[in-house]
Formats: sequence, C-alpha cells, structure tokens
Amino acid sequence: MQTSLPVDSSELLPGKLYALLCQTQPDALLLLQLFSQVDAPRIIVMQSHQSLALGGLSKGQSSLVRRLMLSSESSWFWPDTEQGDTTRDFDSLLDEVKRLHPRHGRHILLCTPESAFDGLTEQSLEVRLEAFAEWADKRDVAVLFLIHGEFNHLRRRLIASHALSGAAFCQSVDDAHLSYHLLHWSSGVGVHADREWLLQHNADGELTALHEIGGERGDVPKVPKTGNLAKAATVPQPGADDGIIFATKASVADGGDSSLLPPEFAPLAEDNASLLAQLADVQTATIVLDCDSLERAKEVGAQCYQLRRRYGAGLKIVVRETQDSLRYAEEHYLLLAGVNLLVPHSVVFSLFLTQLAALEGQWFYRDIPANLGALLESWPRYAILGYVDARLFVDQSRSAFDQAINSDTDSVLVQLTPARDITDTDCLPLCQLRRTGDAVTAVDGQLYMLFRACRLSDAHIALKNSFSLPVSELFRSYQFFTENDEVEQVLGRINQGDTFIDSTTGRRLMRPGSGDPSVNTLSVTGQSFTAGYARLSPLPLD
Repeated sequence: MQTSLPVDSSELLPGKLYALLCQTQPDALLLLQLFSQVDAPRIIVMQSHQSLALGGLSKGQSSLVRRLMLSSESSWFWPDTEQGDTTRDFDSLLDEVKRLHPRHGRHILLCTPESAFDGLTEQSLEVRLEAFAEWADKRDVAVLFLIHGEFNHLRRRLIASHALSGAAFCQSVDDAHLSYHLLHWSSGVGVHADREWLLQHNADGELTALHEIGGERGDVPKVPKTGNLAKAATVPQPGADDGIIFATKASVADGGDSSLLPPEFAPLAEDNASLLAQLADVQTATIVLDCDSLERAKEVGAQCYQLRRRYGAGLKIVVRETQDSLRYAEEHYLLLAGVNLLVPHSVVFSLFLTQLAALEGQWFYRDIPANLGALLESWPRYAILGYVDARLFVDQSRSAFDQAINSDTDSVLVQLTPARDITDTDCLPLCQLRRTGDAVTAVDGQLYMLFRACRLSDAHIALKNSFSLPVSELFRSYQFFTENDEVEQVLGRINQGDTFIDSTTGRRLMRPGSGDPSVNTLSVTGQSFTAGYARLSPLPLD
C-alpha cells in the first residue's frame, strides 16, 4: 500500500469526528488506506454484511482490504439479513459502536451508506452528531464516517455541521483515478481547507497520490470590468510555443499520413494520457485531445480541467470527437472543464485545421469550477433507460429538470396521444430508446417520454428516431414540455392516473435493446432496511 498524501491531511485527532463522502462502497473500502498511515489502533465497522461489503471488489482489492482489516485491532460487519431483520440506520450504527466500548486513543472507522441518514432532518442530524462527538471526547477516540452514496442533500448538511472537525469529498474521475477534496480538516499542525489531490489506484486497489490540484500558475485571469482586454494587466503574453500544436494520433487520424501534417504539429502522442505526460511547461500552445465515447468524456473533461488549472488562460485546449457520441449535457461538461473548442465528429479534417488556425491569439476567460470535485459534480448522472413504471418516471423526470436548472442544460417531457384504433400497448413494441437517461411510461392510454439533456430544438428528431414508424401515423397528437410549471402539472396527472402498464410488462412489449433491466436495477448498496436490532459480527480470521 502506498500513498504520498501529507500524513496530516488524513490525521484523526482524539475526541473529534470526521466525515469522508464517496460515491460507492468499493471506493470507501479502498480509501481506508489513507487512514492507515498513522500508527494508531484502528477499529473498522461496516454497516453491511461481509459478502455485500467485499463483493464489489476485485480479487486483488478484496485481498488488500482484508489485510487492512486484519491489521486493525478489530473489524466488524453487520449481520447478514438472512440471519434476521436488522436496522441499518444512523442511530443503530451509533448504538452498536458504543457497545464496543473502545479504549482510549482508538481510531474508529465507520463505513455506512447514505441511506442510513434517511429521515433525519438537518437539526436532528446535528443533535446526534453533537451527542456522539461528546461521547468520542469522553472516550478519547477519533471517529471517521466513511459514507457512500449520491449525496443529493447530505453533503450540504455535513459541511454545515459544527460537530465535525473535518469533511472531505471523493469522486471517481475514471476507472483508475479519484478526486480527493479536503473541504476542511483539523490536524495536529492546523486546519487544511480547500485542498485537492488526484489519486490513482492500480488493479489491486493500492492508492497513490499523483499530485495536488490547484494553487499552480494556471489560475484563470478575470475579465476586467471595463471589457478592454488590451489595457488589462492580467492579459497573458504569447509564449515561445504559441504556434505549436500537440495532438493525439486519433484526433488527426482522418488527415492521412502524419508526415503530411502541417509543420505546426509536434510529434503525435499515442493517446490522451501520453500527451499529457509529455507536456513539460507549455504556455500558449494548442492541445488537441480525442474523445470517442460518452464514457470517456468524463475522463477527458478531468484532463482538460487539470491542464487549464496548471497552465492557465493562454493554453488553447481542443477536444475532437472521433466517434459521434457526445450529447448536449456532456458538451456542457467539457466546456465547463476549460475547453476552448469542441470539434464534432462531422467536421472534416480541412475545416478542423481552419478552426485550429482561428484559435490563434485566443485567451480563456470563462469561469471554471473551483476544484476538480466541483467539476465532477456537474457530470450528468443517468439512472434509467427505456420503459419504467409511472412512479419512477415521475421521480427521474423531476431529477432531470432539477439537474437542468443547476447545470444550465435542458430536458424535454413529451405527452403522446395514440391515434384512433391504436393503443399504448400497440405503440410500445415500435419504440426503441438508445440514450441512457431517456425513458417512457404509459398511463391512462397515453405515452409519456423523457428526453434527458436534450434541447427542445432537437426533441423532434429524438422523437422521430424513437419509433420505427412515422410519429404522425402512430399518434393523434403530441406535445413538448420544458417549463417547470408545465412539467409539474403533467407529472401530477401521471401520479393521479388510474390505469398503468407496469415496468415488467412495458419492457417486454418494447423492442429488444431498449430498457435493459440491468440499467434499471438500483444499486443494492443504496437500499434502506428497517425493523429489528443489529449485533455486529467480527471479521473471520481465515
């Protein structure tokens, strides 16, 4: 196990409470490494049974986590639900920890799902944290809550809590990298505030801190209030590399033999990661990254953000789409990451070169998020695809329109009335949705569709592409809704409907490839459990 984080950035002081929020339970388990740097007796408590806790890890990761647990003073799991009903809420967690009667100087690491906090108001949560902090102070133990989930509301509550002496937030950048952001953290040498590191883990889960993000010379200048950039002292000057273009092979693959590229191009890099690694101290050069899929866009955005923070406003960052994959929301995410120019897949190579030439002399003055974690929060999250029942459709539609407000993107709700002698069950076999996040449901003979992260101007095309027959032949009428008030009225009618098609029947009616059940299945780590009383089970020593 190896990390290069400053030890005091994960130090736990006796008598204090800390919280680290991450998105998945496997991430939470791997992050236990950060708190094994200090030679202090540890007690680990998992608010899930052992098979569930370790089931999401690879063989190497599971072995690493077991070594961490076996090197601790003790490790405990919640009993399997097959052994009887168990309560997995916040109160039961605190009660069980107190039953362990930890000795002075122990570090207690509690891994719990966000759902354990369901039903707690901000005030009731603060009361419980303050009481637990008082208990920790009396026992002279340090407590870390490792909480995994989506954190729609909990993060704000924990940040505002006066009972916590530290709060950090960890998000996945891609399959091998994490953003670790200390919001505030009390240690023996003082308080860390607003510091962020990029972490990398190998196949066996071993974490390494690659570098700290931010505080470099790449702070983006602000546009002067006068609007006169020529007179602004913050305007950077062209660097010696101003005319040089650094690009990946994939980003210029349609340009033919690389030896025929214009002389401004430096030797091509194999991929984005290699390109970033070969950059030494660029100033105002042009950097061209490639993006071939929706899945890679998140990673590419994080790479662009780090380039912008490191090298500042003079750098010209270009992302070229090598496969037709990006949607409106992902394009917005990349622009937020500090990209100067997005080049769609449809742009031919000659026009692409013209666009690169047009960037000469351009400086970047848009605001970017304060840290990588804030950027990753803007990444669109899609939980559904295809046919869903009315209740889930309403929930996901509200989530989509709430996110549209926060991220300045659009979503569209469509109500469709089948033509005469055509029923909703006749229409569903002709419907196929391909974009994750898009959904359809049937209520009272009407079809309702959600096009997530879709401009109204594109909704007609999206609707046309969703059916194998012309929409005008299948439906007597259809209407688009984008305004929140109108959307709420439509969702209210869906909630009050009398006849529904359930999700199982709806998915069976729809064409193959639409509404993969695996996409619609909620993560088991997010469920809530009720009733009964839990007794912790120790980690077996085998």
